[in-house]
Amino acid sequence: MKKERLFALFLIAIPMMILFNSSGVLAATYSTPGENIYECGTITAPGTYYFNQTIVNQTLATFNCLTISSDNVTIDGIGYELQGYLSNNSFGYVQYLPKVQGIYGASFENIAIKNLTIDGFHFGIRFSTTSNTTIQNDIFRNAAPQGATMGGYTIIP
Repeated sequence: MKKERLFALFLIAIPMMILFNSSGVLAATYSTPGENIYECGTITAPGTYYFNQTIVNQTLATFNCLTISSDNVTIDGIGYELQGYLSNNSFGYVQYLPKVQGIYGASFENIAIKNLTIDGFHFGIRFSTTSNTTIQNDIFRNAAPQGATMGGYTIIP
């Protein structure tokens, strides 16, 4: 009985954690081309989006720091970093959450990630069934087990 209540609470809590960021406000949605990416969130429209600072994924509630939900998206890090919990190896329990990803996208075309350092995620970039995808001038650090995967294949270990 106690396990069922805990499981039910878990099923309610996870969607709420994904919807809200660590400050308790709705996670960012980026939908205007040219918009600056300033925290974890979802890109919902085609265009080029730019980092204007280093972004730290400060909560395990956000399993994907950045989610791409559109075709024809370019993320230009302009030399900034996207940091996860493994950045300083101070949060060893991340290894038990195998889906903590820096950038995630599924079933979209013409995606480009460039000029970005991705540090401390289980998967730095994870794309499934994407096509015409470019990863250019990016640096991956402390990615356990993989820097970038596409369609289930590791392309950057």
